[in-house]
Amino acid sequence: HSSVTLTPRRFVQFMREAERKMRRARQRDLVEDYVDAILQKGTMSSMGPRQLEKKLYTDVARIICFAFDRALFEANGMDVWGHALNVRVVKEEGQDSASGRPRARSAISLEQVEYLVERMLSSKDLQVPGFMQGFQRQLLVNCSVMILHLIEDLTSERHMQINVLGHALSVTMEPLSMEELWEKEMPEEAQTFRVSAASVDELVEALMAEPEVNLVFLPDALEVEVYRLALHRMICIGQFMLSQLRICLFGSEVRLEFMAPEMPEDKGDVAGDMAAREVPSVSQVHVLTKDLRIYMSRLDAERKSIERELKRRRQSTEEGVSLRTSLDPPVLYEESAQEEGGHEFEKMAVQDRLSRSLSIQRVVDVPIEVAYKMVSDIAEYPTWMPFCTGARVLTNEGGNRTCFFGEVGFGLATGTVLGTVGDNIRYRITITPPASGAGTTLRAARVVADTPAGFAYGKRLVYDWRFRETEDGGCEVRLDMFFQARSLWFLPLWDSMQATITGALLTKFQERAKQISGFNKSGNS
Repeated sequence: HSSVTLTPRRFVQFMREAERKMRRARQRDLVEDYVDAILQKGTMSSMGPRQLEKKLYTDVARIICFAFDRALFEANGMDVWGHALNVRVVKEEGQDSASGRPRARSAISLEQVEYLVERMLSSKDLQVPGFMQGFQRQLLVNCSVMILHLIEDLTSERHMQINVLGHALSVTMEPLSMEELWEKEMPEEAQTFRVSAASVDELVEALMAEPEVNLVFLPDALEVEVYRLALHRMICIGQFMLSQLRICLFGSEVRLEFMAPEMPEDKGDVAGDMAAREVPSVSQVHVLTKDLRIYMSRLDAERKSIERELKRRRQSTEEGVSLRTSLDPPVLYEESAQEEGGHEFEKMAVQDRLSRSLSIQRVVDVPIEVAYKMVSDIAEYPTWMPFCTGARVLTNEGGNRTCFFGEVGFGLATGTVLGTVGDNIRYRITITPPASGAGTTLRAARVVADTPAGFAYGKRLVYDWRFRETEDGGCEVRLDMFFQARSLWFLPLWDSMQATITGALLTKFQERAKQISGFNKSGNS
């Protein structure tokens, strides 16, 4: 019996290897079949893309089952009254398709689960932003139902037979009445959840490194956050369940706890601080050779990237050029100052994982005055802008006619776990009316709508509209956008905005512009 620290990464590697061996031996995945059958029963409400939910619940079930399996193996070789306990696994013969399905008739009551989830959500440790509350509640309910199904099935006579001296021991599950739950006081520890964020992060990183888990259609950053939240809440559910477990044994009450390793407390004095420092902290890290090579390669690539950036900054300092970083707000250069290779927004978005940019362009067969007025007159936005619910001018900036503040409301069905989102966004709008430039009679105009203070879902949202008159009297319209999300959870909002803008915004703009101008010609794209 070897003593090996089972890190989250190694746990996932062992779990995946066992999963692959089982699939090869049985020509099927029993855990996946089991989860699929539960989803088909309809006891768990959908929270988002079905494929993501199935993957998530399958991995949660795998982790629970493999943890139980590992716990049994830990008992292998244990000394009991001078005898060694031997744990063996024998492949079940004559296994039919029913073994991969939950019980046809279940005693699980959704009403009791939902009530206890509400009690869990009263904990200050499970507070989330308002838009996430519904998602978290349903996630806790679904994961609780999944755990109950596993317990109910694994302790049933079909999966567990315990015969003790001619007597059969059976385990049954039945829901408590709601009156009992209402009268039952929750222990204090049931309201407190302490989870090791570092362990959850390592577990999620190991899961995401496996190609079986990574979904192509979902952004990696969002998928990581979904898994992190789900696994964190699964541990909270485990802590909540154990906090209510009581075993009375001849006058003694046995209680179990599922705890994260405690961090040393700040004693507030020098002696306590020195005592804490004298205790060495040792962690065992087990890394496969191929993984080590991958990490070393990534570190080397990062080192080279940093060296290139430092070299570029040294050169710019010597030349007296001020460089910008992703920490700086985007600067809107004048046309003559636009750098080659793209808009400033594109450069800013590359440096920040929470930032995105978009650039679209179209030639419309309307005068530049019409195109410019449609964008500069924000009160008219609801007549043509797809997701706009209202707009109004607030104040001019110091009486300046070319700069004023406005408020635009929007409502957008994201088609994701965020559902329908909306907000009233305050913009600082700078306008440059149509005017001809040096050396040309063709006019150009510009409207920039910026949110320096941000809004509910983003730290920054900027629309940069530019209009350039064409020789045939039409207008070239270019829109550049910059979006910086407040967190990874809000990136799906950008995906929905981008789809709406590229698919409908300029089309609606062109249709409305033609109505105003009275032109009947079709626009060129």
